[in-house]
Amino acid sequence: MRYRFTFLLLVPLLLSCYHENQPEISPPDHLLSEKEMVNILTDVQLAEGAITYRRTRRIEQQNFRESAYKQVFSTYGINAKILNENLNYYNNNPEKMEQVYDKVLAKLSRIQGQLKEETIRSDSVK
Repeated sequence: MRYRFTFLLLVPLLLSCYHENQPEISPPDHLLSEKEMVNILTDVQLAEGAITYRRTRRIEQQNFRESAYKQVFSTYGINAKILNENLNYYNNNPEKMEQVYDKVLAKLSRIQGQLKEETIRSDSVK
């Protein structure tokens, strides 16, 4: 009984001392600003949406994903490595990443609203 009691006291003590050691990620050589990340991630989300749309409509997909990402990368003068390094950096700081994604969602909502307005206008003209 004494060992059980000691065990029950020792386990919470050991678990409370546990601290997850996450390596500190230093800023990448080509650090993208928060505004650049918002713009890039918005375009990436739009590209992923187009890829998904094409897949669900069974439209030819050959090289579409690759060309969509090449377009995003060339627009911003980056490559996949730079984007991944920046994503890792921002993901290491959850508060910053949450701010970035909140802005991405707001921007996507604005785009969606503009598209709905255009659809309504074009329907009323017909």
